[in-house]
Amino acid sequence: MGADIVDEKGNTVQPGEVGELLSRAVVDGLGVPYRPKKILFVSDLPKTRNMKIMRRVVRAAYLDESPGDLSSLSNPEAVKELAEIAKANLG
Repeated sequence: MGADIVDEKGNTVQPGEVGELLSRAVVDGLGVPYRPKKILFVSDLPKTRNMKIMRRVVRAAYLDESPGDLSSLSNPEAVKELAEIAKANLG
């Protein structure tokens, strides 16, 4: 399965290329120790109704753990997508 990402100007970019650019940006800004091991592309992150990213839910999805109470999420479908992509790419 592959994915194409279209930037604002309409140029098609492969996720690998974007991932490399993001990785380089992190290294340039924070240094080599902060280089991400893996970059995953998802359509949305789990957010509250106030649009705050629920980091505990993201962490649980990556670790294949129970995310706990999701009643405050405005987009609970993002958890399932995140868990599926994490499982497919991380192990």
